[in-house]
Amino acid sequence: MTTDLGGAATLLRTTQAVDVRISTSALDHNAANTVWWVVFNRPAACVGGCGVGNLGNPATGASVFYAAGFVTGFDGTANISAHLDAGALPRGIDILLGNGLMPGNGFGAEIHLLIRSHGSLIPGRVAQQIGSVDGACDVNVCAEQQAVGFNAVR
Repeated sequence: MTTDLGGAATLLRTTQAVDVRISTSALDHNAANTVWWVVFNRPAACVGGCGVGNLGNPATGASVFYAAGFVTGFDGTANISAHLDAGALPRGIDILLGNGLMPGNGFGAEIHLLIRSHGSLIPGRVAQQIGSVDGACDVNVCAEQQAVGFNAVR
């Protein structure tokens, strides 16, 4: 596991699903955030370790898509949980790349999670801020704040 979190994260795996729990701090206080799955289905195909530079390599089977949204407390802390089933991704979520976790690959995929800030809460737009990649980024500065990665286990 690699981490750039102000806390801890746990990934629970089965062959057909993964669950993550993140407890973090040092985020913007009272702000909107999203969490993004970054899945490398074939991590052995990554060059120099799986990361941004491998997202465009089709051999990695990479996917990037919405995991969760949340609002931090006044102290900049949060506890987040997300679940991902292998196979087709749910309709309606933001999918930036790929098709999700390949069936039967829960242990074989390298999985990263990114926490993206969408800035201060905007009345009437909070659902958009915590539910999409660019929610309110036309008004607030949006940026990735923290990340965690879990290597494949087989």
